[in-house]
Amino acid sequence: MNLLRVCGAPRAKARSVRSAVDTNILLDLLTGDSVHCDLSRTVLEAALVRGKVVICDIVYAELAAAFDGDGGLLDSFLDDIGITFLACSKQSFLLAGKIWRKSGRRRFPGRVLPDFIVGAHARTHADCLLTRDRGFYAKCFDGLKVIDPSRL
Repeated sequence: MNLLRVCGAPRAKARSVRSAVDTNILLDLLTGDSVHCDLSRTVLEAALVRGKVVICDIVYAELAAAFDGDGGLLDSFLDDIGITFLACSKQSFLLAGKIWRKSGRRRFPGRVLPDFIVGAHARTHADCLLTRDRGFYAKCFDGLKVIDPSRL
């Protein structure tokens, strides 16, 4: 299911913006969430027109659970939409650990280290993060542009 082809929008030839995507946006599409699906689809389509869309290791692992661990099916889903897997770098892991240790455990006690890895990956490898979890990422990752479809 290529979102752009389904909606008749042409792919951009010059890719200039790299967008990272959080799991919740993709789960909205997979589950057909009646509240969030259309808005998440719209934000993702816009990101695909603006440039490359990527997911990190954590998002891939969380999506794998939705596909019952079937990597072939998951990869087909991502390919059909136009999303690329981009592994975390040492730099993004170090940033996640630093922020989690510095303030994460205290300010966000319900958060686990993988949440910080998603944000750090977006901060080091992308221009923005598509997520419905705006408050957390905006507060933890200075300079990270967070696009929340529920706030459009």
